[in-house]
Amino acid sequence: MEKKVIAIAGLPGSGSTTTAKLLAEKLSYNYFTIGQVFKDVSRGKLKDRFYYEDLLAICRKHNLIIPKFTNIDDTHGVSDLWKTEFGKSKEFHRVLDDLQVELAKKGNIVIEAKLALSMNPNADIKIWLTSPIEERAKRAAQRDNLSNEEALELVRGIQERLSLEWKKIYGIDFFAQEEKADIVVDTSNLPPEEISEKILKILNNKL
Repeated sequence: MEKKVIAIAGLPGSGSTTTAKLLAEKLSYNYFTIGQVFKDVSRGKLKDRFYYEDLLAICRKHNLIIPKFTNIDDTHGVSDLWKTEFGKSKEFHRVLDDLQVELAKKGNIVIEAKLALSMNPNADIKIWLTSPIEERAKRAAQRDNLSNEEALELVRGIQERLSLEWKKIYGIDFFAQEEKADIVVDTSNLPPEEISEKILKILNNKL
């Protein structure tokens, strides 16, 4: 199981971040999520993260300066960042791609990102998580203390922008990534621990 790379992606709010973190812990792999970088940028928390120095080096390579944002929570932060020219810029997303690739080279890592299956075509295992939008909005409401209606509107907006902007930036159909997956899991009504255990049983037969 040396130098293995597991790529995990899914619909917004499907639990991919929590699931990826649990998988990394159970496998004793490193863990990295592009989504967390996006959240950290939107909330001005980059300096607290282990990848900060690597990110700075890649930004310098691309002559990119990251503006300072101070959003109040993750859901609003991601939504608001996608509305900015910086958040939608090809330069910013190239930096995130390079950071993801650099960490993947070291192996023994679980990489979670909304385009992880497209950006890591040679990953040993590619996982896609799905769930109805109502269920995903309910999770966002609980996490960020939002009303169900507000969370539903935000999650739907994020999902639509993901599809639109990544089509512009990469020419990639975000939703078509499910077809690239080795494993597809519907996370409806399943807590993260059960999701990770379900995937781990499958991985044990594949890795």
